[in-house]
Amino acid sequence: MSSLLKKKASELEEFNATLTMLSNWVKYILNTFDCPYSNGFTEGTNNKIKIIKRNAY
Repeated sequence: MSSLLKKKASELEEFNATLTMLSNWVKYILNTFDCPYSNGFTEGTNNKIKIIKRNAY
């Protein structure tokens, strides 16, 4: 898969950085679809805490 991204990256200069990033992280990005776990609840809780702290200030 990364070889496909590298081939396309050479044809489109504007997207080289994005395609390079995708080729570096493709394993981990695709892994998110296989893993049933998420840290969404924790991230949401942290966000609420930050908002409360900001409003209290």
